[in-house]
Amino acid sequence: MICTQRVLIRLVAAALMSTAAAWAYTITYEGASPDGELSASAEFTFSSGKLELTIVNTSLVTATNPGMLLTGVFFKLDAPVSLRPVSGELSSGSTFVGSQQSLPSHAVGANWGYNSHFRFAGGWWMGVGSAGMDVFGKGSFGCGGKGNPCNNVNGPNYSIVPSVFEPNHGVPPMKPAIRNGIVLTWEADAAPVVTDVWFNFGTDLAEGGFYGKELTHAPEPGAIVLTALGLAGLAGIRRLRRRA
Repeated sequence: MICTQRVLIRLVAAALMSTAAAWAYTITYEGASPDGELSASAEFTFSSGKLELTIVNTSLVTATNPGMLLTGVFFKLDAPVSLRPVSGELSSGSTFVGSQQSLPSHAVGANWGYNSHFRFAGGWWMGVGSAGMDVFGKGSFGCGGKGNPCNNVNGPNYSIVPSVFEPNHGVPPMKPAIRNGIVLTWEADAAPVVTDVWFNFGTDLAEGGFYGKELTHAPEPGAIVLTALGLAGLAGIRRLRRRA
């Protein structure tokens, strides 16, 4: 009986270790301006040591001035986690608009910066942005190689406009803008847990923005199955010990 218990304990331990390694989740935040004209979403997905952030401008009105351009997403974590930028792409169904519409999707990463530690809204935040705002210098995601330089991050270029955006509709010419959304990816040493999100609109921090509200926080099926296996194994151990 003791040998059986030991074998079962080892199996449960291995399952729990697999659960920790395979733990994955998706957290979605959404927010809107008080007048309801501006809105955005940020979906954080962690899996296999990578964090993906999908940013979408969900506004239902076209942008008519620079203050209606989605230029950044700032976020806090419940504990420090090292994030290393890997890539930046157009999200599914998104396109470049304005001038230079034929750019490759990976041009996003060369024009969105990342700052892992800066003072904002009364605390220390992490963030990504397409406008400098005295926070971002150069693009950070998957750029720097030959033929793919990391560009200076400034002005309205590469900001995100809603899917209803009409080019040259009252905003300065952009080279280009992004219609709908982007996906930014980091390598992560551990699973980051997001606690606060701020959506920034406009090319200056003072132009405006709003907090996001967490809508979902769901582990992926693989993590759920492994967790259930671990719990079932622990229950089995307890039963064996009672019989012993």
